[in-house]
Amino acid sequence: MKQRVRLLAVAGLSLCTVFCARAQSAAYVDTEEKVYVRAGLGPVFVQDNRLVEFGGPDRADVEYNVGVAASAAIGWQFMRDFAAEFEFGGMTAEIESAEGYYSYDSYLGHMPFMLNLVYSRERSGSRITPHVGAGLGGAITLFDTDGFGNGGAVVFGEESDAVFVWQVFGGARIELVPDVALDLSYRYFWADESSFSYPPAHPWFGPHLRVGFSGIRAHMLIASVLIKF
Repeated sequence: MKQRVRLLAVAGLSLCTVFCARAQSAAYVDTEEKVYVRAGLGPVFVQDNRLVEFGGPDRADVEYNVGVAASAAIGWQFMRDFAAEFEFGGMTAEIESAEGYYSYDSYLGHMPFMLNLVYSRERSGSRITPHVGAGLGGAITLFDTDGFGNGGAVVFGEESDAVFVWQVFGGARIELVPDVALDLSYRYFWADESSFSYPPAHPWFGPHLRVGFSGIRAHMLIASVLIKF
């Protein structure tokens, strides 16, 4: 599926960004600046939501399997306890069931880009630094299916939409070696309602069919590598 390939590409690009940036930090970053990068992966648990449109209004319950999320960020600690981040990544989860519909290899995914504010407080003599934060931004949301329908109509392929998203998170950073830490965090992710327009099977055979889902509420557990410069 295209979404899984795209998610793996995001994860690979994220990790490459972290380690390439670390290798070049001496040449391009003033060591006095508190800049960092991080990249990680983890499971995502999407709460049940509703199919709100399928060629017309609907209210079918939708359940999801456990999905996967990739996350990367570039951050700047502008005060002792506060940092600002630009975060990007991807998450996707397969539809387990949709009330009154059949679903073959159907995935709902998001590719968010957000600005985060992070509060952390280092403790003298401790290798563990707790942190909390919040962020908001937008996301490209994707519906990718090999067949989703109700007997009267069916859609195939991938379509996209753009939605508003926000998140809150908390966790801890565990220092592995100087300037390198393991970041473990829980994230609550919220995305607005999304709608997708599918063309008819033949250009002359009826109008586009719209497929809409209510907003996504998801819980993520992300393990990241964080490198300071």
